[in-house]
Amino acid sequence: MKFSRFFSKMTDTDNEEKENGLETEDDLDFDMWYGQFEFVGPNVKDFKANDFKSNGVMGMHHHNSDSDSDDSFQVLQQQVGYLQDTANQNDERYTRAKADNAALQARVIMLEEQLRETEMRSEEKLQDERRGFKDQKARLEREKQLLLDNVNLRLQASETECANLKKEINRQKDEIDKCKNERQNLMDQVSDLTSEVTSVKEEMKMMKNQEIRLKREYEAQVQLSEDLSKEIERLRLEARTPALPTTSPETLRLEELHEEMSNLRSENSELREVNEELQASLLHAGLETGRILSIGENSLAAELDVMSQDEVQKALKEQQEVNRQLRTYIEGILLNIVENHPQLLEVKHRPV
Repeated sequence: MKFSRFFSKMTDTDNEEKENGLETEDDLDFDMWYGQFEFVGPNVKDFKANDFKSNGVMGMHHHNSDSDSDDSFQVLQQQVGYLQDTANQNDERYTRAKADNAALQARVIMLEEQLRETEMRSEEKLQDERRGFKDQKARLEREKQLLLDNVNLRLQASETECANLKKEINRQKDEIDKCKNERQNLMDQVSDLTSEVTSVKEEMKMMKNQEIRLKREYEAQVQLSEDLSKEIERLRLEARTPALPTTSPETLRLEELHEEMSNLRSENSELREVNEELQASLLHAGLETGRILSIGENSLAAELDVMSQDEVQKALKEQQEVNRQLRTYIEGILLNIVENHPQLLEVKHRPV
């Protein structure tokens, strides 16, 4: 019974391995070489026909015991032959499995070596990657720090520039207020100077009238000089007559006339110079007045920007002083003529 169960188990196992085409690690460890098995059981003579019915062996008739024994022996021989074939097959399978196992072990060793090499290369590559990542991280940290430093410097420069611009804006505001005040002062000065220009124009008008009057007086003096020249010529003709005593009234009159003629010539020359100076002054004043009036208020303000208020007032005072001196001089000449030679101021009507 034990042998039958073992044989059935081995047969089923072989069939499953053939069907699946697989060999497990238990097959490799279970060496089934010939002579490994030891059959323990009753003798062949003790087997009965009923004991082989479960294995599909046809029993013989129980009435013929010898015939049954022979049949049992034949069956056993057949089974032993089958077991030997099976053992041989198992030996072949074991040999193939052992060879395959050796090949697989060699391949496992090779794969393990490849795995170790791959792990080493991977570890080296990982270390390289880590070093590269560390270097790149350090470089990025340096670049970030440099960028932050640059941004901080630019921020500080911008803040400084902003503070300077605020100061400059306040200074410009103060300068604008100062310019506004100066402009207002200049406008007031322009208004004052406009009034002074008006007064100067009136004074120029008076000086022009005075020039016309002096010109007329000059023409009268010229006429008087001509008359005196004729009178002197007449007296010279009379002097060719027999000489008169030097104490005669005619001689004295002649000397007086000569002296008066000389004085009149000197005064005439001085009046001519004064007239020329007056004409030049009037021309200059007229040009200045025309320029001031033609340029207008803005140009006057621009000119006043060049000249200070003190300089303008000083120039006006100097011009007024010159006009006053000229007026005094002319009045002195006229007074001298009126006191000493009133006949020079007499207008003689020529016969038409």
